[in-house]
Amino acid sequence: MYKKEKTEKINSAIFRTIFLYPPDRYIDPIRTEYTPPPSRDSILKLLEEGVDFKKLVALYSQDHAVKKDEGSYGWVPENMYLPEIESKSKEVELFEVFFVEVNIGTFICRLEEEWKERELAKIIELKIKKCN
Repeated sequence: MYKKEKTEKINSAIFRTIFLYPPDRYIDPIRTEYTPPPSRDSILKLLEEGVDFKKLVALYSQDHAVKKDEGSYGWVPENMYLPEIESKSKEVELFEVFFVEVNIGTFICRLEEEWKERELAKIIELKIKKCN
């Protein structure tokens, strides 16, 4: 038996997102009365004033799946996320904030780690030599 290890390099990046549903689809799961959602512009203004991005994720993001991780999906390999966000994230500087509007809502994003090839996968190949 022999073991062969090889590492695969994958182009990837990290970015954080604040997701906002369109106002006509917004439902606050905690409150019983209708509460208007925060606007993209009001959140961008708070960011310009120096409010911490992670704090705004906790307060306003409507994507509860990544809200607990402060808006981060971790390392995102190329072609595994919304193409509009991937494309825009390749045009901005590190820690620059940008937004993308798609049919499901608005994503306010901040690039945390730039796109580059990283060793993200280790492949271990085992072969067993057959003995007669």
